[in-house]
Amino acid sequence: MKRLAWTAALCVLTVACGFPRHDPREELAKIGVAYSPDALVAQAGAGDTRAVELLLASGMHPGTADKAGSTALLNACAGGYPDVVRMLLDHGADPNQAGPHYMTPLMAASWTGNVDVVKALLAKGASVEPTDDTDDSALLLAVRARRPPVVKLLLDAGAKADTANVAWTALQLASFLGDVATVNLLIAHGASINAADDRGMTPLMHAASAGHDGVIRALLARHADVNAHDAWGETALMFAANNGQTAAVRALKDGGADVNARNRTGGTASSYASLNGHSDVVTLLGAGSVVPASIQPRDQGAP
Repeated sequence: MKRLAWTAALCVLTVACGFPRHDPREELAKIGVAYSPDALVAQAGAGDTRAVELLLASGMHPGTADKAGSTALLNACAGGYPDVVRMLLDHGADPNQAGPHYMTPLMAASWTGNVDVVKALLAKGASVEPTDDTDDSALLLAVRARRPPVVKLLLDAGAKADTANVAWTALQLASFLGDVATVNLLIAHGASINAADDRGMTPLMHAASAGHDGVIRALLARHADVNAHDAWGETALMFAANNGQTAAVRALKDGGADVNARNRTGGTASSYASLNGHSDVVTLLGAGSVVPASIQPRDQGAP
């Protein structure tokens, strides 16, 4: 009995202590990975869980940056590797440590669109507020990359629906891109539906210029001002007509757009459609005078 008890105790001790133990640096050498900050960042970016585990076990700090200033967490987020991200966070990596161009791990994950990575970062206290050197936040990057599930996570975590950079608000950008799901999410979280950019263009105008009739109908259903005008007196209908966006013109007409509205130079939606050879749009508009071809429209695209 004593011999059995001693054998059992030895087995327990062996399991608890991990005996026999191997030097993690020796294991790294076996798999051909150097013990260096560059290696940690590179292996994290490649999703190599084993190598990252060994490097951390060897004493490498999880927040160590490579020669370019990138961290392992930033690279793992950019690559979309949730297992590596969680490992680094559990070892103390700072979820808000920025890398080159002030890019944070959450910004990288929002652009890539991996929901599990975004959730892991938010659970560890990642901030939704920072912006990179182009004034883009995680929310704006998610909108630009057309990632509605990530947009929802960020909004639920406190990101402001009216977030903006120097060019446009999140809603203006989503409208220009034609992302109906993101448009609806932003509006539901309080985005200003008629907010204008520095040229006076509203989300509806951006959607109209690009011909996104689905976004137009979504905005009008939430009471967007169909006859708002920009700094030159141009309306969403004029943008759509000038660019030959027939479906957008139809959606705006259905929403009550004034086909006879004139801009500061006297142009109408019909005049710009006619000038650019969009006869189907002219026919659809029906009403509205056609001005002489000498009246030239300005560039009616979005930035």
